[in-house]
Amino acid sequence: MATIDSKPDTLPMILTEAMRERLQTDHLWTAEDLFHFQNPPWQHELIQGVLYRMPPTGFDHGRIESLFSAFLTIHVSKHHLGRVASGDPGFIIARNPDTVIAPDVAYVSNERLKSAISTDRFLTIAPDLVAEIVSPNDRPREVQEKVERWLQFGVVSVVVIDPKSQTVTLHQSLDQKTIYELHDTVDLNFVVPEFSLPMKHLFP
Repeated sequence: MATIDSKPDTLPMILTEAMRERLQTDHLWTAEDLFHFQNPPWQHELIQGVLYRMPPTGFDHGRIESLFSAFLTIHVSKHHLGRVASGDPGFIIARNPDTVIAPDVAYVSNERLKSAISTDRFLTIAPDLVAEIVSPNDRPREVQEKVERWLQFGVVSVVVIDPKSQTVTLHQSLDQKTIYELHDTVDLNFVVPEFSLPMKHLFP
């Protein structure tokens, strides 16, 4: 496990377009437009009213997402801590124009859920924890942008899981991160009470 301090520049809310396709439309989309939009098998995000189509993930990505979500869900359910969602649940992080982004896995505590008007659509509250699994074509800058957007929105911690390097990087702020390697145990007790996860469970 290694702790790294850095001080990145604060970035505007922009989206790296390397692996995302901007869909040309004649108007700015709203979160409500996106919620009712269907275009399988594609996933979509909304950045400042502009619709982006996301490529489907690979099998290894889905496998690790499933594992992390399963361990987290079991713990959260057992201790009645809140709710866990996976499969790209949408969160509205800005309005007029709307921005809706979706993590691979999100944990929302009971305390934060109290301020949620509804859980059947996109939430407007920040999750306590999000996890993002790095895809083979994700660029480092793109991953960093995701982390910064979530932290600026009010997420307590962002977990970045990299299947290629078999590492987990834990972000608690814009200027500090902790890297866990294969022999380590990821400690998330500060955001999910009493929850830790040995790395070997993600990379058996």
